[in-house]
Amino acid sequence: MLRLLGAGVAALMLLTASASAQTYSNVTFTADHLVHRISDDQVQVILTAKPDDDPETALITVSAEIRIPGFAPFTLSEDEGGANIAFSRQVAIGKLAATDPAPSVLFQTFTGGAHCCAQLWAVTPLNGRLTVVPFALLDGEGIGHFPEDQDGDGVADFILKDDRFNYTFSSYAGSLPPQQIFNVVGGKVVDVSTRDTFASMFEETAEEARKRCADKEDGDRNGACATYVAASARIGKFDAAIKDAVAMAAKPESMFLPTSCKVALVDGSCPDGKEITFPDFESALRWFL
Repeated sequence: MLRLLGAGVAALMLLTASASAQTYSNVTFTADHLVHRISDDQVQVILTAKPDDDPETALITVSAEIRIPGFAPFTLSEDEGGANIAFSRQVAIGKLAATDPAPSVLFQTFTGGAHCCAQLWAVTPLNGRLTVVPFALLDGEGIGHFPEDQDGDGVADFILKDDRFNYTFSSYAGSLPPQQIFNVVGGKVVDVSTRDTFASMFEETAEEARKRCADKEDGDRNGACATYVAASARIGKFDAAIKDAVAMAAKPESMFLPTSCKVALVDGSCPDGKEITFPDFESALRWFL
């Protein structure tokens, strides 16, 4: 479950580019063009696509060779099997912190599939060498720009969606995941969503989500109601928001409610008789957050 109350929930999309010099490239491969080079003043990235051994497939596996002055070359590759050649790959270059000795490289691929999935890696300087920092799979197409420093602390903020809200209280179409904000610090992805400097962002999200939650014509509105409460909790308004949301939530509530398990999952499933279910939207949401 989410530890939102006093800890954290999450986020919408990765937004705009920051003020320092950056490069963002959307790269498409063809059978006749399997190598691309992207560079700025300091960094060079060479993308090389390896076609699948089966000529009947359109799969390629892309590797990124990263060259940054002062560091040994670093090569990062998609998972074996890659993805369809029709899917573009993205490369972004820029500093993830103003104090970094050199730019970082973001490499992103798209897996394909319904409502799925972008894989994002950051290759960043750390302790005199380049280190790869993987993000969790991102719903949809992933980032569209180099991340911006939103709160003025000199560190780029990755503003993503909290995909844990998808399908949890509504269908995918009805889900409205709140923001989840990350920094890359010390070679790790760190959730910084609880910072007061992001309060205005969550206030806007709460207002928008409440409008959808209040739409009595929308039978799939409970996803928005959950986000209304989650975003409100970020700004210290949990108690008022959950009371408000419960009154507006669609009934019956049983179609989309999270479940838990009394024991560890076995092969990804809860053993028979060990599942924990919730009788209504309020109890499920309180547990989830």
